Amino acid sequence: TDTATNAQNARFFLKLIQDRNSIEGLKNGLSGIQLLIAKKSSEIRTVEVRDCIIKELCRLALDELGPPLRNQLSSCILEFVVADSRALFPIVDGLIASLIPQKSDHRVLPGGRINAWGCLERVLTFQGRQCASRLPDIVSAAKHSTRVGEAAAVRIAAARACCTAVLAASDSGKHVHDEILKLSKVLLADKLPNLRNPAAQLALAAVQSNPAPHSLAGVESVVQGLVKCLEDASADMASARLACATTLGELLCVLALAPSGGRE
Repeated sequence: TDTATNAQNARFFLKLIQDRNSIEGLKNGLSGIQLLIAKKSSEIRTVEVRDCIIKELCRLALDELGPPLRNQLSSCILEFVVADSRALFPIVDGLIASLIPQKSDHRVLPGGRINAWGCLERVLTFQGRQCASRLPDIVSAAKHSTRVGEAAAVRIAAARACCTAVLAASDSGKHVHDEILKLSKVLLADKLPNLRNPAAQLALAAVQSNPAPHSLAGVESVVQGLVKCLEDASADMASARLACATTLGELLCVLALAPSGGRE
């Protein structure tokens, strides 16, 4: 029967994903899961199969994958959580836990952290509003992944995903906006040129999303940080200066249009 065949196919595709020795096998396994999702197969919604898929997709996200496979994985994860909303929080929570050393069961290499942040950003772009309650955990994970000494690509990916989470959560995340501005201020002072634009965007996201941005304690410090970025004459900071100038203008416009609440 079709049901029995789909169940067998699901198990077969999961075995392909579990086998890390073949890139082609991983591609085929992900494609197979995506096919079952597209067919709206009821088998992948059973508790046992759903939990297995969640486990294997989260485990694969921690491997060092190349960009094509990373993109396919993030697409597969997004399609899965859209098809079955019950998978959303387990996957998001699993990815976040892998990015916080105290919560991770094993050491995740930089390539795995890049994958995990990329998958999170993809999911949060489309399902971020539903994940607003996870914003404090995402900010906590971003602090770990953007610290000095971390790989540059990981730091940038973390700042970008955190920005996506803030925008998606909108005013539901207002209770952590001050914390986000503190993080942004630190990153704006960093010597890594490509980190300053995501840091500026992160601050802008918090200010845009807050119903009373003038009440945020870190606004003035962030504005000062952006101004300092503009004053950095280093040749390798040219693109960062342009990005920060644009963001500073946007941020000041948001503040000018927002009710001051008695503050100037």
